[in-house]
Amino acid sequence: MEGKMEQVVSDIIIFVIIFLLVFVIYNFAVINKEKKRLEKIKKKGSQKVNETAYPAEVMYLVKRYQLDLKKVNYFSLLREISLVCSFDLSLIAYLATQVNGTIWQILIAALLCIPVIYISFMLYGKRLQKKGLTKVCTTQKK
Repeated sequence: MEGKMEQVVSDIIIFVIIFLLVFVIYNFAVINKEKKRLEKIKKKGSQKVNETAYPAEVMYLVKRYQLDLKKVNYFSLLREISLVCSFDLSLIAYLATQVNGTIWQILIAALLCIPVIYISFMLYGKRLQKKGLTKVCTTQKK
């Protein structure tokens, strides 16, 4: 029983370390890049922001769940997206490393990528809809 508990604790620690590492890297890669991009736009003084310049995750939420970027604190949204993506990547990496054999690990990771990301963004998009941050609010009942 003790060996099993130690294994669970070490698995949790490994997952948390992977999560924190991915979260920090993702924040540097995406959020800092967005801050620099928006600073350049402000310096130029142009009011129109090119939609294609947004990160793919933001555009997915805008297109799929009609996220209204005017109702959202953009950097809070990016931070929440980075949490979702970090959790997804950490979960996939952790589950893949639980299998023996490099080929099997790659196969498991490849098979898990799309379903895990799709489900997590579906749940996050539904959460945004319930908070009323979309163009079409689903929380208003008559």
